[in-house]
Amino acid sequence: MTRKSLLSAAVALAAASLALAQGTPTLSSLQRLHGDLYGAGDDYQAHFTPGTFEFLPALGSAAPRDLPVQFTLESVGRQHGQPVPASELARPHEVQRGTSVDYVRGSVTETYDVRVDGVEQSFTFRTLPAGGGDLVVRGRIETDLAARSIRDGVEFFMNDVGGVTVSKVIGIDAAGMRTPGTLSFEDGVLELRLPGEFVETAQLPLVLDPLFGTTIDVDSTANDQDNQDPDIAYDAANDNFYCVFERQFSAINVSIMGQVLNGDLTLQSANLVVAISGLGVSDPTVANVRFNERFVVAWRDTAGIQGKSVRGANGVSGPQRLLVANPGGGFALEPDLGGESTMVDDEAILVWTNTVTDDIYARQIRPLSDDTLSLNGGQVLISGTGTQFNNQPAISKSGGSTGYHMIVWHENVNGRDRVISAIVNRNLGFIDANTPLTSNNDEHFNPDVDGDGRLWVAAYEREEPTNPTETDIAVRGVTINDALFGSDNAILFAENLIEASPLDDDRNPKVCFLGSSALVAYEDEGVNPSEYDVRIWNVDPFTAESCTGFSSVEFGLSRNSIRIEMASKRAGDADSDSEQAAIIWESTVVATGNSDVFARAWLANDDGDMIDQGGGCGGGGLAYATCAEVGNLDFTHRLFTSHGGATTWFVLSPQTINAFCGSCTLVPDVFNAFVYTTTTDILGRASVVTPIPSVTALAGISWYEQWATDPSGASSCAAWGVDFSNALRVTIED
Repeated sequence: MTRKSLLSAAVALAAASLALAQGTPTLSSLQRLHGDLYGAGDDYQAHFTPGTFEFLPALGSAAPRDLPVQFTLESVGRQHGQPVPASELARPHEVQRGTSVDYVRGSVTETYDVRVDGVEQSFTFRTLPAGGGDLVVRGRIETDLAARSIRDGVEFFMNDVGGVTVSKVIGIDAAGMRTPGTLSFEDGVLELRLPGEFVETAQLPLVLDPLFGTTIDVDSTANDQDNQDPDIAYDAANDNFYCVFERQFSAINVSIMGQVLNGDLTLQSANLVVAISGLGVSDPTVANVRFNERFVVAWRDTAGIQGKSVRGANGVSGPQRLLVANPGGGFALEPDLGGESTMVDDEAILVWTNTVTDDIYARQIRPLSDDTLSLNGGQVLISGTGTQFNNQPAISKSGGSTGYHMIVWHENVNGRDRVISAIVNRNLGFIDANTPLTSNNDEHFNPDVDGDGRLWVAAYEREEPTNPTETDIAVRGVTINDALFGSDNAILFAENLIEASPLDDDRNPKVCFLGSSALVAYEDEGVNPSEYDVRIWNVDPFTAESCTGFSSVEFGLSRNSIRIEMASKRAGDADSDSEQAAIIWESTVVATGNSDVFARAWLANDDGDMIDQGGGCGGGGLAYATCAEVGNLDFTHRLFTSHGGATTWFVLSPQTINAFCGSCTLVPDVFNAFVYTTTTDILGRASVVTPIPSVTALAGISWYEQWATDPSGASSCAAWGVDFSNALRVTIED
């Protein structure tokens, strides 16, 4: 149950929460039974008759009876005008198109698109109702579920059971222009609105578009098993996510299970056993190796850290169970895996804690075509020497296009706790070694990190200064300077506290890098001290400040949401521009202690869309433009790793010219552009601020941007005497 829409193809729409448990994949369907149309998706059934739409969520045995939500169109109209009752519209004419049905009512068409994750309802206006101001659609809701407002919508729910969300109204005109609308519910009437300033200039036909979806809060294994401690990774070759987790069959029997999810986070198959074991099995972790279309899974037991290869296409694990870390009679704990998202190498990297030496180690693991694993090289000491102890290691989900991974861990020196980082290449050679991300002025613990091989975001707990028993969540960005290699290569941005309340405890942060932003999730203490919700912030990788505010994936005083993990599609494919991610967590029923693993999809569709257009050459550097959203008055265009102390030109245009020059491509149309001249600093960085006003009509506007830098010597574009950065296509979102 969320305050943010978490799944979308092109616009933000509400989605179902998927229990990762036994079941077979299903598709949406629309068929005629006994004269009426019935639709079905993964976890709902819908019934359509002219004038009325009924959505029945599959809430499982926890629901005392069927709890449908019924929508009946009441009227359409304008804010300043007489509403037209549905009874005065033309008699609806039904037209079925595959899994969609239209009810044509003269100039207004009511459409229902039956999808796997919910029913998308839309209203198309070929002519506008009389009057002025907002366009308004009203419908009567009949349901036994309670109603409450959520971000961008309404949720109809029953505590501890689940319910239905209606979320994110979008207006789309014939020219493709979009605007967000509003949705409200009062006295049994659901009201959908589009702003008048958009409606007045919209090219007809105009579409008003919300979605009905299910939120599932049911243990699909009927509480007879405990599923917990998940991890997840993405395989681009097969467009699959793969989730691993513990399943406790009894007090002496724990197995590692796997579940394949399609790219849209629908179940592909039943749970698959990765490892059957007894006591001591825990901490499963997974990473993807794109070249071999394989996942590497690791977990710990009493012998050390074990590993297996798993096929990306179907989740079938190999026959071999390989001991991948065993520090000579000691214990190997806290495994974490980073993958390979390019086609230039074929190994994952495992990091772990060696409890004999109290240090962090790493090694390469290669999944082979026969579904076995091989160990490439020996164990590499990451944490250095001379400290008291090190633990809690984490590694970025992939090394991006460069193959550079960041590893972070907790270090204790003389009773003081801080977070340390190292940057390594895909062969575990150091790019940067032992850089403190925090000082000794505060206590810092439990870090996590993700990035794209040049830019990373790290998050960690920081002890509250006034309440040492509780922690806050701190975040900071890190990048590197390609001209420097060794111990001083990391460049740290300012630390930002995204959660700093002295009244509650925040713990176990996780990071997922999306490209133009990063997700930071953590366990946020609820009303009762023993209960936690998963809270998620979408942050700017440079400032670590929020792009869009926070969301929560699950509400309710009766459930404890913990052990979040995330994976983006970008982490499985360094060439991808996707900003979709999967979020998984362990959800425990407080009263019984029974737990299950749940998942939601996330699409970063309201933090600005940044798509790499290529065109870079020489030492032109890397361009970033993060959090391009309405109302971001600090919106900044950034250049990194270019020539130091050089003149540089920032070019921004609504259209492209794609002019070739040597190995470079100038993408924006320089003859129809804004051009700003500045100078890079000694590290080859520059920035330009262009505030985005709080005007909703700006949402959807796109442009192209690129940097041109004078190298003060030989240039890749000799005709103009410059090197170019990569170009970006940036779109403002709401």
